[in-house]
Amino acid sequence: MKTMKKTIALMITLAFALTLISAAGQPAPQAYAAVTVDEPILTVKGDGVEREVSFTLAELKAMTAYISRNAYSAWNTWPTKQTFYAQGVALAELLKRAGLKEGATMINVATKPEADGRAGYNITFLLPDLLAERYTFEGAKAAVPAIIAFRQGDKGFDTMEEGDLRLIFGQLDAQEQTSLGFVKSARIITVTCDKPRKLPAPEAKTEPVPGGGYSVSLTGGSAAVKIYYTTDGTAPTVHGKMYNISAPNWQPEMNQPFRIQENTVVRAIAVAAGYENSDELSFSIAQGQITALTQPPAQAKPPVSAPEPAAPASPAPSAPSPEAADGIKVYIDGEAVAFDVPPQNIGGRILVPLRAIFEALGAEIEWDGAAGTVIAQKGGTVVALTIGDASPTVDGEAVALDQPGVIVEGRTLAPLRFVAEAFGGSVEWDGAAQAAYILR
Repeated sequence: MKTMKKTIALMITLAFALTLISAAGQPAPQAYAAVTVDEPILTVKGDGVEREVSFTLAELKAMTAYISRNAYSAWNTWPTKQTFYAQGVALAELLKRAGLKEGATMINVATKPEADGRAGYNITFLLPDLLAERYTFEGAKAAVPAIIAFRQGDKGFDTMEEGDLRLIFGQLDAQEQTSLGFVKSARIITVTCDKPRKLPAPEAKTEPVPGGGYSVSLTGGSAAVKIYYTTDGTAPTVHGKMYNISAPNWQPEMNQPFRIQENTVVRAIAVAAGYENSDELSFSIAQGQITALTQPPAQAKPPVSAPEPAAPASPAPSAPSPEAADGIKVYIDGEAVAFDVPPQNIGGRILVPLRAIFEALGAEIEWDGAAGTVIAQKGGTVVALTIGDASPTVDGEAVALDQPGVIVEGRTLAPLRFVAEAFGGSVEWDGAAQAAYILR
């Protein structure tokens, strides 16, 4: 017992002595050595650069000559004005250090890889578009660079905090909806020399309205496509009127037909990140007849428009081959999708087996038999569709369908356009070939 008391007293005396040493300006001893790991957090790669390079946060912050701090104006897709206060390194400098090739055309920015090795949220841009002179409209209009931000805030520069990396860039117009492209947790930048794809031209639907004139509605084939139009004869650009100002899964009631009188010239283009702008749709109406003023070149793969493309009148053969499924072929990024139940024409809409396409898109599927609900998840996006319900949800937000999901031969079928766009894809429809092309 005495020995234990002596030991405790000795330990107290030693601790007191160490405290005095620390107070005198000497470092207090620690139980273990602190370990700081400065790992690479951003990689630039692809056939559009000479070499693959990676950067640590310390290396990014050391590029002082290429760091800027700006207030970035932005709009989201519901639509609401936003302001992002950010500090970071110019994207152009990072690409330069990777040896940007002259023939580089496309750039994809992705989040950090998931556990299974797949990238999570990512967006592809045309490289010239992303590096073009863009602006902030927060206060006086001023040019701002595209940056990989390492400090961010939403209520002023004083609120900026150091955190995860994020792609942030300026606007071409004060109402351009850019914030969807502000990739959070940016980790992988892939630059390629791929040939850019071109969007199909918009489609128009006109109807006479009481009191004279016509209502005009425009469709572009995908939720990611924005349609700009004019009614004064001038060429449409991103600085003009936007037809579908709200994403369809937020406030579709905001996207209303506009009214014109006879002989009014309507001109429209489709615009989306990662694609070349479409050819122009241009027409006027005289005596109830639409006259095309500019006929766009024939598209090999015209877009799916609302309503869904009509199915062939011939009966559907029961074969698992995509080539034989009711005459309708479905491709995802050029790969044919095999079905054990063919697509169906129900209520004038094309319905396709949901599981086959969702799994081909990389989503995980769960079936709640008691509720009759399919739940699909990919990355952070969750889609739920209940049989017989025309209002499935995407991340909790209801999406209105003309035709609810049904069960055919033990398989859940849902409208083609909804299935394709649920995880951010787009659809192009070739009526002559009876083929649907889903692009991710």
